[in-house]
Order: sequence, then C-alpha cells, then structure tokens
Amino acid sequence: GCGSVCLRARWVIGDAGQFSFCDYRQDAQCATGVALGVPVPRRAPILKAYLQVAPGARPHFDVSRDASLAEFEKVAACYPVFRVVAE
Repeated sequence: GCGSVCLRARWVIGDAGQFSFCDYRQDAQCATGVALGVPVPRRAPILKAYLQVAPGARPHFDVSRDASLAEFEKVAACYPVFRVVAE
C-alpha cells in the first residue's frame, strides 16, 4: 500500500514526495515487524541496489540506476528508506 515497495522483505523504499513519513512507516511495520528509519547518509547504497532490481521504480527516481554513488547521495534525503526487523 501507499506506494512503497518492499525490497527482499527487509527494506521498504518510498517514492519521493508522494506520501508522508508516517504512511511509509506504517507500511513497513505491516510488512513483517518493526520499521527502523535508515539515516540519510546510509541510504545511497541501498537506493542504488534497489534500482538495480526494481525496474518499475526507476521512473520515480531523479537518478539513473547506473549513476555513481555520489549522485545517489545527492538525492538520498528525498527517498524514505526503512529496514524491517522482526519483533
């Protein structure tokens, strides 16, 4: 729900600007457990890996899947990322 996408049942990645932080956190918690927000400085490699395996998400990102990690770091704050852990 709410436009988020589960990545290998461990991560929830949100599209920039479409929904609130609370919506994504609720989606993540409903997925399998407790949602832990990933700090912005740690998001870039997760987002890059996500675009490698989620072709449907690519149009919603302001960077190419082949962009450098530095380019992902520039936009990381725009995309909510949660790690889902079992309760």
